[in-house]
Amino acid sequence: MDPARLQPLTADDPARVGGFELLGRLGDDDPRSPATGYLARAGDGRTATLLLARGDGPRDRFGPVVRAARAIGGRYAAEVLAAEESGDRPWLATEHLPGPRLTDTVAEHGPLSGAAVRALAAPLARTLDAARRAGAPRPRLTPGGVTLAESGPIVTVTDVTDGPADDVRALGATLLYAATGDIDPPDLSAVPPEVRPLVARLLAAEPHRGPDPARIAEGPGGPSRRATVLAAAGSVVGAALAGIAAALVRGRPPTAAGAGANPSSPLPVTPTETRPPGVAPRPLWTYAKGPPGDAPPLPVDQRTVVLAGTDGSLTGVDCASGQRRWRTAAFRPAAEAQLTGDGLVAGQARDTGPSTLAALDSTRGHRRWALPLPSGFAPIGGGVLASDTETCYVAAARRDTVCLFAYDLANREQRWRTRLPRADRTATPQATVDRARLLVVDGGYLTAYDTRDGRQLARTRLGGQRDGRPAADGTRAYVSTGCGIAAVDLGAGRIAWRTADTSRSAGYGDTAVLGGVVYATERSAGLLALDADSGRRLWSCAAPVPPLTADAPVVYRDRVYAATGDDQVWISAFDLNGRRAAWSYRSTRTGSGRTRIAFLDERLFVRNGVILQALPMD
Repeated sequence: MDPARLQPLTADDPARVGGFELLGRLGDDDPRSPATGYLARAGDGRTATLLLARGDGPRDRFGPVVRAARAIGGRYAAEVLAAEESGDRPWLATEHLPGPRLTDTVAEHGPLSGAAVRALAAPLARTLDAARRAGAPRPRLTPGGVTLAESGPIVTVTDVTDGPADDVRALGATLLYAATGDIDPPDLSAVPPEVRPLVARLLAAEPHRGPDPARIAEGPGGPSRRATVLAAAGSVVGAALAGIAAALVRGRPPTAAGAGANPSSPLPVTPTETRPPGVAPRPLWTYAKGPPGDAPPLPVDQRTVVLAGTDGSLTGVDCASGQRRWRTAAFRPAAEAQLTGDGLVAGQARDTGPSTLAALDSTRGHRRWALPLPSGFAPIGGGVLASDTETCYVAAARRDTVCLFAYDLANREQRWRTRLPRADRTATPQATVDRARLLVVDGGYLTAYDTRDGRQLARTRLGGQRDGRPAADGTRAYVSTGCGIAAVDLGAGRIAWRTADTSRSAGYGDTAVLGGVVYATERSAGLLALDADSGRRLWSCAAPVPPLTADAPVVYRDRVYAATGDDQVWISAFDLNGRRAAWSYRSTRTGSGRTRIAFLDERLFVRNGVILQALPMD
């Protein structure tokens, strides 16, 4: 929440509405809207956006707002928490989504590029199409009502349209603002040429003749253009959310990477390199003295990427130069290092005595905090299971008892503890945080927990041959089971769809989901793109040098990057627009382990054994 957006309550504002305490007015209040927006807190501690009908406003306009929000809430818009459509002052409370509004991003970073505007158009058009298909009132899009949330652009419904084509024209006005920074420019000359025809068609839409939102969502190049603006982590939008976007496409919970960077010392601009088609970029630098191991590189912030070794040592490498910043033997051998929401690297400390988690800073590798676990408990996997910006989650065992613990990152106090049902005690659980849910995959089951109190929300049997790390988009989780991919409806706790592959050689890797498309690797097919709604295969592309590894691919702008299992060819890049292989990166070094990748701020960090390289991203 940007403090500049929050204004004090006035003398005319109520202190509470329903069960919600009002904390302040949301800035940029639009007098044309039928409601006033507030930041509020629910009785269970959740933060909410609350719309309260204006005292002098027409009541008949607020009911449609509630119905529209209920129809598209969850995947396309903020989820409705509670509402009151009758009475003197109807109101609507929806989840408050962290992240800047489109207006904030454009004001801070300038207008979006043509590619980013085109990418933004698809999820917003999908929102309008969902309302139309549900027969609900159509939301009126505004630049201030679009939040660039962790899972992609999300709409907060504050008003509905009047005429049949008003929703499409409002979409055009929102894209016009994104492209120019002006809601009412004198002409379209400032709109990037590649999206100018689209914006013009939307603004000129007529009833029953305007562009169909469903076709806009597909885009001129087909479903591959569904990548959202968050996929452009190095563009103006990604600059504000680089760490969060990076975490999402890696299939890990959002962390403070990028958000905790020192703004006075950003990474230098990656030099532009002109390369013939099909030629891979050259490394920006190579660091060849890392610790032994095959854990993925951890870009903590703009300054430091961390390598964890199987011997418990960690090495901090300068993101800009590739020089070693520090080295420490802080963790126990085989402990898994993870990023935490407070911008640190955590794992099981080498301390003797009770099992203790320790967190190190990125500047010098110094210990910032220590967290002893309850007597007799040892963390499964030797570290943190998952983390969000406020809490870290730990799976720990004591003899036959296995529990999930949630610890407050601010004071390290235990927030809650609950039993963890384990169907397979030989594997390490895989987990991610999606909004207010902790999603844990273990022993062929996906279990969803409420992050506020540890309450089990749902438990869904996945089956399959392996426990993949889940990726989620707010309403569904997408999990590789080895022999396929299962999509789980998080609200109902049931399978929404699963891929039907009867081949014995099938081998599906972990998933990444962005813009309504699920990306994954598969042993024989290479890279797959699946429709997130139905599981339908949109397209596939064979890897130039098979096989691709089972790690989740990295999605960035119009590229997908996947690690390979080859000793010398470490990376395959795919062009989303052409749906073909773009290039393969052949290292001059001979690998001594498994290739692992991560990215931050237009740099792809590639690890193979003791070697770490940084590649510029297309």
